[in-house]
Formats: sequence, C-alpha cells, structure tokens
Amino acid sequence: MNTPLRNQRPLALLLLAALIQASGALAQQVIQGQPLLPLEGAAGVQAEPLVLYPALTLGLGQNDNVGLASTDKLRSMYTSLSPALIAELRNGPQTFSAGYFGNYAWFKDSSADNYRDHQLSGAADLVFGSRIGLKLNTEYLKRHDPRGSTDRAISDTPDQWHASALAGEFRYGAKDAQGRVEVAAGLAQKRYDNNRDVTEFGDLNTGFFSGTFYYRVAPKTSLLFQASHTDLDYRSDAALLDNRERRYLTGVTWDVTAKTSGTVKLGLLQKDFKDASRTDFSGFSWEAAGRWSPLTYSHLDLTTSRAATDASGLGNYIVTRQFTARWTHDWSSRVTTEAGAALANDRYNGVERSDQRSNFGLKLRYKFQRWLRLGAEYDYARRDSSVDSYDYNRNLFMLTLGGTL
Repeated sequence: MNTPLRNQRPLALLLLAALIQASGALAQQVIQGQPLLPLEGAAGVQAEPLVLYPALTLGLGQNDNVGLASTDKLRSMYTSLSPALIAELRNGPQTFSAGYFGNYAWFKDSSADNYRDHQLSGAADLVFGSRIGLKLNTEYLKRHDPRGSTDRAISDTPDQWHASALAGEFRYGAKDAQGRVEVAAGLAQKRYDNNRDVTEFGDLNTGFFSGTFYYRVAPKTSLLFQASHTDLDYRSDAALLDNRERRYLTGVTWDVTAKTSGTVKLGLLQKDFKDASRTDFSGFSWEAAGRWSPLTYSHLDLTTSRAATDASGLGNYIVTRQFTARWTHDWSSRVTTEAGAALANDRYNGVERSDQRSNFGLKLRYKFQRWLRLGAEYDYARRDSSVDSYDYNRNLFMLTLGGTL
C-alpha cells in the first residue's frame, strides 16, 4: 500500500520534509490539534511516491442551545461539512505525512454562529537504528471558541483565533531495553482575530520542554519518571497571567496483554505567576489513561486527570478534575456503536465560582461499504455553576454520511 522512496532521492528532500512537520503529542498539549492518524476505512490512493487518504463527511443536525445560554435558548438546525486529506510517504523505516482537516457548519436560524475551521498538519517519524528515533511535528490551526464555551464575556459572534506550533521528540533506547529516555520540546503561538475587547487577553506564546525516563520492570511494564517546564507568555500586559508551569510526575505504563494497556502518572504541579497580585498554585496532579478490551471487537477506554489551567476571563486559574469513559463495540462487520460519558469539576481561584460539567453521548455507525458509512449521534451537555448565569444544558442530534478512499 505504501511505496518506498527511491534510494537515489537526495537526503536534502528528506530533511526538508522533516523540517516542515510539527504537531504530535507535544503540540497537542499546547494547542490540542488532530493527530495524523489513518482515516477510518481508508485504503489509500497511490500517487507515487505518496499514498493519499481523502475523506469527506456530511452532517445534518439540530442544536437546541447554540449559544450555551442559561435562558432564552436559541434552537437551530444546521448542516456541516468535514473534508480531510492525508498524504504519506515512506522510505524504509522513515515516515513523512501531511494533512488537511476542515470543519464547516451553517446554522439555519443563527448565521452569526456559522464557522469555518481549518487545520494543516505535518509529521516526520525518523528511525536511526533500533535505539534512536526522532519525531518532528508542525501544525497551523484556524478555529473558534463557540459562544458560551469560555468564561469570557459572551459576544454576538464566536471568538475566532489562529495558532501555530512546532514540536519535536527525541527517543533513545530500544523498546525492550532496561532503560530508555524521551526528550520533547516545542513552541506555540495563539492569536485571536475578533471581539478584541475581550479576546486580546487570550493572545499567548507558549514554550515547552520535558524529559521522561522509562525503567522496565517486566517484559511489557515500565516505571516512568517525568519532569516538564512550560512558559506561558500572554501578549497583553493587562492580562497579568504570565506564568511558569512545572510538573514532576512518576508512574507506570503497561501493555501486558491484548486485553489491557494504559499509563498512570502522579505527582506535583506548580504554577508561578510573574505578577505578584496573582496567587500561585502548588498541588497534587495526575494523568491516567487505560484501555480494557474483553473482546477483540469491544473496547472500554478510561481517562482521568487533575490539573490547574489558566483562566480565560475570571480569576487566576482553574483546578479541574475530570473523568471520561468510552465504550466502542462492533456488533457486526457493518454495525458499530460508541457510548461515552464525561464528568468534570472546575474550581476557580480568585473568584467565588465552581462548576460541575457532564456530557453523555451515543453514536451509531453503519457501513454500507468499506468506504461509505452512515451515522447517527446524540450528545447531551450540562453545566451547573455556583454562578447561575453560567448554567446551561444542550441536546444535539446529528445524521452523518461519510466516505473515504
């Protein structure tokens, strides 16, 4: 399916391809872009030396609270269009990929909430023998914050922004070695494009560095020790949110059998603000993710975390605890269901506010052919806040038709 690059291709081409890549795990931490994964059901189209994976999804739905309002809810039908294209090039163990992901929506009764989101991403996975590897990633995003989704004052239109990120991860040590090391670093820049009276305080430059040491204690189980440092530089002096964030985590990662795998990290998180009027944070933090597969066609994914994140409009920071669960089951070669739930608690520092958030969803997919599928989904979201004006609940229904080559 994948065609190797001819050996006579100059090394400069490989280096150029590597330099224009950047979004992977690190950049996702910074601005949470979409990873370059194979598209569902894609077989790929040969365009030597590349393999192309195009996809398109059409949607028709109804949203009963477009602006996430506590009162005077706006209900609207909407249509959506999501094109995607990934290009992949392989040269022996080296892999280079680039992709475009679009997400457009048009609301029948609220054209102000229409959006056109774009993402350009690239990645290079370079392998130098069994011990050394390097991942380079890049991405450019143009997206929006739906009205009511942040703690900023709500404007007449969604807050639109663009961002770019560059990241890399160096790995030393074979997978079965007693010890191995991963070092990652990255830069990101985020800028808001409209509603500047409230969004200028969200313009942000971010720099990130982390190191992780893995020590194997069993054939498929390793202890891990991780330290990371992040600089958050807000471009508006009036934001007063510049801070340095440090994490010191230890834990375990495992992939013991085909039935269970996961990673758990526990430790200390510190946020030190540059402005003396802001309250620093130092406290317990955790990240955990695991998968249980009782059957080859049935998977339960669980995640949980506790961390302090910068506020976007109120207070100094928000301490968030959250838990998510997702069950995916293939009832046949054509029918798949996915059920998910998420619970979160947000506690604001510096203001009298705390929120309880919950989300429940159900998806059904039917494959007419390998490349063509019909979907139906329902999603319920709710926020109960100690400040009544931030309460909301929303029901969303959608039918989708998707295809890929």
